[in-house]
Amino acid sequence: MRVCGLFAVLLIHVCGFSRRPALAVDPTGWWICNVASALSQWAVPVFVMLSGALLLDPDRRESWLTFLRKRFIRTGLPLLFWSVFYLRWTNPHGMTPTSWEFLRQGRPYYHLYFLFIIFGLYLLTPPLRILLRFLGDRERGILGGLALGIAAATAYWRPEAEGRTAWTLFLPYIGFYIFGLVLRRRTREPFTLIFALAGWLLSAGYVLFGEWVRAAANEPTTGLRYVIQGHFSPVVILESLSVFVLLRELVLKERVWVRKVAGVSLGIFLVHPFILDELAYVHLDNRWHGPAVGVPVTTLVVLVLSFAISWLIQRVPVLRYINGG
Repeated sequence: MRVCGLFAVLLIHVCGFSRRPALAVDPTGWWICNVASALSQWAVPVFVMLSGALLLDPDRRESWLTFLRKRFIRTGLPLLFWSVFYLRWTNPHGMTPTSWEFLRQGRPYYHLYFLFIIFGLYLLTPPLRILLRFLGDRERGILGGLALGIAAATAYWRPEAEGRTAWTLFLPYIGFYIFGLVLRRRTREPFTLIFALAGWLLSAGYVLFGEWVRAAANEPTTGLRYVIQGHFSPVVILESLSVFVLLRELVLKERVWVRKVAGVSLGIFLVHPFILDELAYVHLDNRWHGPAVGVPVTTLVVLVLSFAISWLIQRVPVLRYINGG
């Protein structure tokens, strides 16, 4: 799941809104970028669900202090280092009011909000374990569904950035976190795979259709933007739950190369925007020889370079902590 989620994140960023060609200028390139992006919207929610499946197990026994110490090494130190790195890289002449606002919102660079989310969920993990220990599977599912429903309603009634701070980013993701525990058991039933695959493809298709309507109209409505965008739109919630179940059912054997990439997946995630932006200076992006070539080539190059850098960092005893130890 880590490796698949990492590929999905890379595709989303390679095909990012500011990077993709306009529909009116390059229809083929627009469709390629948007198909790749629509099929990958599940990435961050599935990462959150995976953390919940691994860490919310009520049978795990460790003190709150021990748990938080391990998690701080895993995410706190990387968050501190890479926040400073990207802020210095994007503001070589000093911080601007916009930079301070981004930092207040928990996004010193556009991808680092994920670490704020994960670290916030870690703070709630010990008491959540105690609560979930006394709930059955059905009650856990109801709790996760209520949390996601509240998050979806909040996302609809409030603009995305309004009231957003680094300290509250994690709260809407509690539902995904709980659903990781709820959905972690493999069923091995064929209909489970069919329904999960259908949920993923139908949700991605709806996101793609909505993006096409927005691009063709040039004046998207707020309601449409909510339905097709964001981790808490109904279709992205369905896509995320479906892909989590799909990967849970399909991945039966772990390959050696998968373990190697998964071992440095956090480092790859942290460093890849720097690589992606630097490659853009030499015109290697999703438009290089057209998106049909540019998207896979750029994604592969970013992955290889990010893996190499992260692997080297992991080999240095002190530096390895900036990638999660």
